Amino acid sequence: MICKKSTIKQMKYLNFCKNIFVYLLIFSTIVLPVFAQFPDGTQPPTQDEQGIFHDKLNRLMGNSSSMPIDVSDVINSFSGNVTKSFNCPPGSRVNSVTIITTTTLVGWNSSLAEPNSAGTYYWNLERWTIAGGRKNVIFHNWVMLDPNVTSRDEADPPLGTLADEGLLYHELLHGQLLINAMNSADWQRKACNCTESLQPADKNHTTITPAVNAYFDNRTRGIANVTIVQPQPGQADANGNFSIDLGHTNKIPPFNVSAREPEGGSNVDIENITVDVDEQTGHIIVRGKLINTSRAGKFYIRIDPPSEWIIGGIEEPIVVLPSIPPVTTTPVRSTSTVGITALIGIFLVASMLHKIKRRQ
Repeated sequence: MICKKSTIKQMKYLNFCKNIFVYLLIFSTIVLPVFAQFPDGTQPPTQDEQGIFHDKLNRLMGNSSSMPIDVSDVINSFSGNVTKSFNCPPGSRVNSVTIITTTTLVGWNSSLAEPNSAGTYYWNLERWTIAGGRKNVIFHNWVMLDPNVTSRDEADPPLGTLADEGLLYHELLHGQLLINAMNSADWQRKACNCTESLQPADKNHTTITPAVNAYFDNRTRGIANVTIVQPQPGQADANGNFSIDLGHTNKIPPFNVSAREPEGGSNVDIENITVDVDEQTGHIIVRGKLINTSRAGKFYIRIDPPSEWIIGGIEEPIVVLPSIPPVTTTPVRSTSTVGITALIGIFLVASMLHKIKRRQ
């Protein structure tokens, strides 16, 4: 038996165990919290990642009225616990459930992201326990965004910065939608019987894509010279070519033009959109091509310069510009000529009156 040891050996063994315990205690109080801040497999974000993230998070919070779905809970989970507690109906496996959710920004790691994605929100189950009829669940979630995409978008205002806001809003919705589901009786019943799922996080983007596009629509309407263009199938020719009249301008092309697709695609050849001014009407004409001629298209466009514009027809009705016949104009005497003629007439009348007065 290994228990029969001399007193000296026992004392040395106890001191050794005591030292190990002290070292482990120090390790657990100093080192483990550092690792606990970032879930397994993740890494801290860079300063650039943190800076861009917080800038656009502040913009999101400042434009909360543009959000069709509020994301306050998941935003709060970055700075503290978001707790959901509820009692279970009779016959459930447990009497009550408490769920604690936190979220951490982590550094970008493409191996942890879906292919061709620029962001990820991950529901990370850290631990769960059942004791005394109480079920406790802790989620330590994380979010990450591709810095190559976010840096490029932030350098291309205003549509690029809006797209970056849309990316963050998209990822936050993956968190918020499941938090919202925790308020439903059906989800709570499943949690009480340990059959809850993460499906409400909307992996297939059924709810998220329309919400992000609605946010983008609402935000673009407040920005000068940014227009939502939605060509319809019946408003294009057989090859999908369309022309959209955006209204009058006093500027002369060429213009600086930038265009963005909505989330889920635009059904428009976004790389081959052109903008000109009709010489006869002075109207801005946007030309492009529908990819699928049986479906509507949609894209956001900004046309520089950013002043002295009158842009109309932002959405419906969309006008496909017909051929325009020559416009006949009547020459009008210039203001300067009229002014000179009037002055000469006044001078002659004054001279005549002066002569008449002298004769009298």
